[in-house]
Amino acid sequence: MATLCKETSPETEVIIDEFLKHNFGKKKYSGVITLAFIHLFPKTKTLLVLKKIKKLLAPGGLAFITTTKHDYSEEGFSVKKNFSGKFPRFRRRFTEEEFNRELKKANMTVVAKNYVRDHEESEKLWMDYVVK
Repeated sequence: MATLCKETSPETEVIIDEFLKHNFGKKKYSGVITLAFIHLFPKTKTLLVLKKIKKLLAPGGLAFITTTKHDYSEEGFSVKKNFSGKFPRFRRRFTEEEFNRELKKANMTVVAKNYVRDHEESEKLWMDYVVK
């Protein structure tokens, strides 16, 4: 993914590291994009991740956060259906209400929200949030 990002946008700074451990120093960003990212962390880390994203935003900055919508909340390891590697991966599943509560706890304001049906797995509905 990092290679594709650099090929597509050579001017973009790509950081490969553990997000919660990475020291960004005093850097602030006008935008933070986290596609299919927040659900890679367990419930106990969700608020820490959201607060770190918020801390990285410059005044007036926006974050784009995507995750899938689920009817029930759960987390754990499972094998991804449409992935060639058949090894278990961690995934957190949020209900929409639960995710909205987490954003509120992190003092993030939803500016826009959109829903997108996954083109590969039609049962997946993505929630796309723009927050400040």
